Amino acid sequence: MNRLAAFLVTLSRQLFWVIAFGLILAALYVSLGRQLVPVIAEYRAEVQEKAQAALGMPIVLGRLEGRWEGFAPRLLAHDVLLGEGDSAMRLDRIAIVPDLAASLWAREWRLSRLEFSGVQLSVAEDAEGKWRVEGLPTRTEQKPPEPQKILESLQRVRGLAVRNSQITLEPFGEPPLTLSYTDLGLLVDGVRLRLDGRSILPDGQPLALRIEGRVQPQRWQHAEAQVYLSLPQSDWAAWLPRRLTADWHLQTLKMGGELWATWREKALERAVLRINAPQLITSFADREPVQLEDIGGEAYIDRNEQGYRLLLDRLAFDLEGERWGDARIQVQQDQTQQHWQLQADRLGIAPIATLVRALAPLPPAAAETLTALQPSGTLRNLQLDYRPQMESPQRLQFAANLDRISFAAQNWIPAVGNASGSIRGDLGGGELRVDSDDFSLQLAPLYPEPWRYRHAGGRLTWALDEQAFTLAAPYLRIDGEEGKIAGDFLIRLARDPAAEDYMDLRVGLSEGDARFTEKYLPTRSPALSPALVSWLKEAIRSGTVEQGYFQYQGALSKGASDSARSLSLYFKVRDAELAFQPGWPVLQQGRGEVLIEDSGVRVRLAEGRILDSHVRDATADIPRVGAGNVPQLAVKGQVASSLADALKLLQEAPIGTGEIFAGWQGQGALSGALDLQIPLGKGTPRVIVDFASDDAELKIPEPELAFEQLSGSFRYDTARGLSADAIQARLFGAPVKGKAVATGAPGKPASRVEAQGAVGLKRLAEWLAIGQSLPASGELPYQLRLDLAGEDSQLQIDSSLQGLRIDLPAPFGKPARERRDTSLRMSLQGAERRYGVRHGSLAALTFAAPPGAWAQGRGELRLGPGAANLPAS
Repeated sequence: MNRLAAFLVTLSRQLFWVIAFGLILAALYVSLGRQLVPVIAEYRAEVQEKAQAALGMPIVLGRLEGRWEGFAPRLLAHDVLLGEGDSAMRLDRIAIVPDLAASLWAREWRLSRLEFSGVQLSVAEDAEGKWRVEGLPTRTEQKPPEPQKILESLQRVRGLAVRNSQITLEPFGEPPLTLSYTDLGLLVDGVRLRLDGRSILPDGQPLALRIEGRVQPQRWQHAEAQVYLSLPQSDWAAWLPRRLTADWHLQTLKMGGELWATWREKALERAVLRINAPQLITSFADREPVQLEDIGGEAYIDRNEQGYRLLLDRLAFDLEGERWGDARIQVQQDQTQQHWQLQADRLGIAPIATLVRALAPLPPAAAETLTALQPSGTLRNLQLDYRPQMESPQRLQFAANLDRISFAAQNWIPAVGNASGSIRGDLGGGELRVDSDDFSLQLAPLYPEPWRYRHAGGRLTWALDEQAFTLAAPYLRIDGEEGKIAGDFLIRLARDPAAEDYMDLRVGLSEGDARFTEKYLPTRSPALSPALVSWLKEAIRSGTVEQGYFQYQGALSKGASDSARSLSLYFKVRDAELAFQPGWPVLQQGRGEVLIEDSGVRVRLAEGRILDSHVRDATADIPRVGAGNVPQLAVKGQVASSLADALKLLQEAPIGTGEIFAGWQGQGALSGALDLQIPLGKGTPRVIVDFASDDAELKIPEPELAFEQLSGSFRYDTARGLSADAIQARLFGAPVKGKAVATGAPGKPASRVEAQGAVGLKRLAEWLAIGQSLPASGELPYQLRLDLAGEDSQLQIDSSLQGLRIDLPAPFGKPARERRDTSLRMSLQGAERRYGVRHGSLAALTFAAPPGAWAQGRGELRLGPGAANLPAS
């Protein structure tokens, strides 16, 4: 134990003396250094000569200075000139700190630090695209430096720095970019290198760089490096060479960010880029510039055994006041399979289309197509597979989920709105599966407005080959306000302009609402005239479509003949409401079929109601006519009606009979047939109505006649008038027989009603509103003639007076059996009504007065033979 203690004491004393001796030597070393190093300033010429010999070029040292710092001397050379002539390099200062310990150990000079201040270099590009460094001194017969020798030389220097320097980049034909106050520091630790750099951009913003690497001089190609670059928020547009952007013109590029990168095994292994660009204004060629704001995102690059993987995360920007972004996009390379794959979780189409339209080098036709399509919506779970070595259409394949995709119509490509579902395909074709809410579809060449539906589902396919582009929908199922719809179509657009484009479209409707049939009228088709389209829109008002379809087959070219295409539209309806023509009573509770085809329009009505009339077995046809001709609506059908409805039709329908039958009233059942010819435009309608009555009642206001138990078969023709072969009725309480004769011409219908009967004097006096008693009794036969001809309408009653006894003095009195022809004439229209009475050869009366104003009348009564004359006033 004592020996161990003694040994420790002895060891401690020896270590103390060793340390003390070392400190004394260090103090002596530092003291001698501080005394001797400043003397080096007196050896400027010798140092300058040695440096010239070592470097092989002229060197001028303005001033030499020596300092002692720590345990090493520091040699400073001020105002240094390396080289001569135009290639001379001027430095403000060179500082050298030798590594004495390493130099003694390696038995050659080693430097702890070498520092240059005031370096001014230019990196210039010539017309051939080669870069050279200007500002460095050149040696005679200088060979390009070898990387291995440079690295071996750096092994002798632990630290290399460039301070307060300036570097100017001079691209050929471009304004120079000067980096001022540049500081570069290189630390060497065996095979480990670290480079730190800072500089100031022309706008005063700082730029920072750091590189850490591992490199062996003999295997410098296998060097490893980690790079960090910090970019300030500056406007880089003015500093980027224009040839880098080619036809893209950068007006503003305010951007900053950070870059981390790893280099290993002769390739980039990993990189991370984070950018933040407040504003980017750029354009392509002569197009209008586009402005992006608040651009942000991160980019990650990784290398694996298959190749590189690029990930763009949280990519976003503002375009035209709308935010696009937080997208995640990944690009994967497979070198073994020569395969590239792109994946994206969510992409808004409208901003991308705007950027492509503004910045992509598209041919004019493609740019116009993209502008016309105006795509919008969102792509989800997008996947693109590209195999450049393949020559088949499968070299590019894609798949995605669609979220409310919309695009406008382009030629015969239909417009689509809010299409959701999935899409899959390649350059030769593909498939779209639709499962959408608020869906819309429009065939613009046929329909001015899109079809809108609550829900749509189905499948669309397309194919592109050397001959044509084919778009097909084998099945579509749609639910809308108009009902349940199923359809399919095929559109084939030939590449050859001389070839014929073709479409086959079928749309089926069941349990629908007839109010919406207007939307399926192809109003832009040359098969439908504007007048026909207008009639179809106004005619079909409501109802239930049990089933219906629309079909188009044939050529799509505007110049194609009518025989090259076929169009048909069919509806089977119930509870329908049809307005055949404005002013005509509306048909209600209709049940029938509507067929629109190339030859025209056909309506087959099994039954329906007009007013209180029951219509059955009716047809309405509109044959197709040539250009410039007015289409005609032809309506035929059987009617179980009433006299009241018939009179209302004659009074209210726009057929020119309202004035003739104004005020007529009636009741009783009628059965008959309608035959209408109505022009759908300018023209006079032709109406032929055949009807039969039994036990009907008819009241005529002027003259006031009331027919009871009216029966007969009648025809009214707007081109001629009313006609009937045999009429039976009761008038003035007695039976009457007669007929009606149509006497008019086209445009001026007229009718003459002839009737024969007998009337009691008392009943006749009541009809004539004669209150006082008359000196006569009995009944008198008569013949009634009623002319209905507008302003020329009149009533004439002729009687032989046989059966009427007149108790008056001779020659006016007569017994009942005596015949005395008497007639009464009266006009029925006009501002002044005229009356004429002829009583055998005994008396004549003529009289005229405004309607209902007998006191204002004028006339003449003539007794005896001769005619009475109407006085002028």
